[in-house]
Amino acid sequence: MPRVVFSPSGAIGLSMFFTLWKDLPKVDDPSDVNCLLSIPNFPNCLVLPWYQVPQLYRMFKEGDPDWEFQKNGSLDNIASWGIVLNTSTCLEQVYIDHIKKQVGHDREKHVAGDYGEISKGFEDRVVGRGYIIKGWAPQVSILRHLVVGTFLTHYGWNSTLEGIPTGVTMLTWPMGAEQFLNAKLFVEQLRVGIRVGKGSQNIPESAMLASLLAEAVNGSRPERLQAKELYDAVLGAVVKGGSFDKHLNEFVDSLY
Repeated sequence: MPRVVFSPSGAIGLSMFFTLWKDLPKVDDPSDVNCLLSIPNFPNCLVLPWYQVPQLYRMFKEGDPDWEFQKNGSLDNIASWGIVLNTSTCLEQVYIDHIKKQVGHDREKHVAGDYGEISKGFEDRVVGRGYIIKGWAPQVSILRHLVVGTFLTHYGWNSTLEGIPTGVTMLTWPMGAEQFLNAKLFVEQLRVGIRVGKGSQNIPESAMLASLLAEAVNGSRPERLQAKELYDAVLGAVVKGGSFDKHLNEFVDSLY
């Protein structure tokens, strides 16, 4: 029976995981969170500070059972019959192509509670000015509302995909996992996002954040136009006959 892997991450994140576990790149001083890690054989010459490398790779020591388990699982995924990615060629063509080279075949296709800690006193400070949802939130419906002018996001892949169809500018504040890579893709390559912060160590000044928010809403930055163009491209991909529809049908046909 063919074994198919579904990745909740985008192609850029999955491709990086594959590269990490195959090539096992290292930094000179793992205790230095700003020490740069060069990831070889990766599109656009990827270099990341150590703290931006996913914890699954850097938190374990080589040879530990947990480390070996993660490595073997990733290598098994590379050896799978096929990989399904929730993405679009208009977003990640270069990384989709790179995964094809990594796994050595052409079968990639596309398919379409808890809450974090809130600092003490925060809810009191935002009374009358903001709204806090604890647990699950209807994010797609919220983002599509006409009054939403921009989206401050950690750039998790699901939030990213839900933000694109709105056509609004996204302010990026990645916190972990492959989110730093997603931010690089949308800020530096697709040029639809505005960088405002990096993790918990690079917190933007409130005045600067307010200024960027105002610029994102009033449409004075080029990212606004780029976001609209990307929205049109993605919308064209998901309609009947678009690349999304075509690739999904090809994937289903390949199973028979």
